[in-house]
Amino acid sequence: MITPALALLKSLKPNFQIDVLSLSNLGASVYYNNPHCEHIYLHSEINQADDFIEPYDFMVAAHRDNRILELVDQLKKPVFLIEKADQEQAQSQQALNFIQRGFSESNLTTQSLHYQLFPSADDRASASHLLNKNIKYIGMHLGCHGINKKDVWLPWYRPHHEKLWPIKQFIELANGLKLKYPQSQIVLTGGENEQILAHQFKQHIPDAIDLTGKTNLLELAAVMEKLAVYVSPDTGTMHAACAMNTPLVALFGPTNAIRTGPYPTSAFRQTIEVKSLAELNYQQVLTAIDILLGVYNRLDSIEKSDLLVNT
Repeated sequence: MITPALALLKSLKPNFQIDVLSLSNLGASVYYNNPHCEHIYLHSEINQADDFIEPYDFMVAAHRDNRILELVDQLKKPVFLIEKADQEQAQSQQALNFIQRGFSESNLTTQSLHYQLFPSADDRASASHLLNKNIKYIGMHLGCHGINKKDVWLPWYRPHHEKLWPIKQFIELANGLKLKYPQSQIVLTGGENEQILAHQFKQHIPDAIDLTGKTNLLELAAVMEKLAVYVSPDTGTMHAACAMNTPLVALFGPTNAIRTGPYPTSAFRQTIEVKSLAELNYQQVLTAIDILLGVYNRLDSIEKSDLLVNT
């Protein structure tokens, strides 16, 4: 969600050398091949913060992770630190406004920029190997980051998290899609610890393509380019779909869709908000998919990515 701010900073200050300090391997992979930064470093690899920061003129902290705040406290060089989270504003937009105020002579709120991921030719080749038919692929993410962090894989384990849409409803949705779009195929995404959900799903939908735990982030981004539509709760793959302009149905229950929902808003990104995802019926999701597929299929002669950006 910070990649738009990075792109804006580079456009405002093209002569800056910008390096990225990431808190995790997954976070670092977001910036692979990104033309707006030069080097990517891991927080865990830093021994002395001041030694690391010495070659730099200053540091920009565009979010307030506790480890970042601890690092900021150690530094003896200037730090541009974003204000506390504004729950009435998308995280990406807040970061964009922060960069605009800090590095531009204009005080105007900047226009929305897309998330950015840059899969390589090898990443796209891997995606083409996984999804190699000329059919409608419909992606589904059954889990969420909170489940993927848990290291549990037992036959009787039933994952539970407030962000999860019940697996029964995903199965009903898949059956409804097979009736309406018999030539389509379901594709499951997720991390290794979400494979138990995929296993439960495939007991009812055996022809689903299970990619859980089988792609890295940029391979997943390349997979997104091959999907006709993607269904996801509030989790990282939802943002990957936005980055790759994949038509999206985002399912939100207790979390704040304004803060962490699909960004930027678009006619090809539908957000369904309910108090509890347990209350969400598959028919509502199926209707949203029908709308997206109907509109998107009429755009074959138009540059779809341009429409997604400009909507």
